Amino acid sequence: MSRPLVTALPDTGAIANSYDDTNLIITISRSKDASNLLYGRKHFNSLGLSSEDEICEDGTAACAQSIKTDYTCDAEFRLATATNP
Repeated sequence: MSRPLVTALPDTGAIANSYDDTNLIITISRSKDASNLLYGRKHFNSLGLSSEDEICEDGTAACAQSIKTDYTCDAEFRLATATNP
């Protein structure tokens, strides 16, 4: 499985990924420059399917305040619903 740690962008920014294999979470930070970071998290279930996305409003990797999108799949593992509770 390809798990990039850092991806350089043509606009001099970068995307950095941090993988938590225990809790099945990828924390993503995108930088335009050193002082402007955007954080997000992607949660996975035990089958490796995306179960939740978070955009961190508080500007930290801890993501104390976030905008969430929950995903559910049908019996054939296709996306059934995407909700923003």
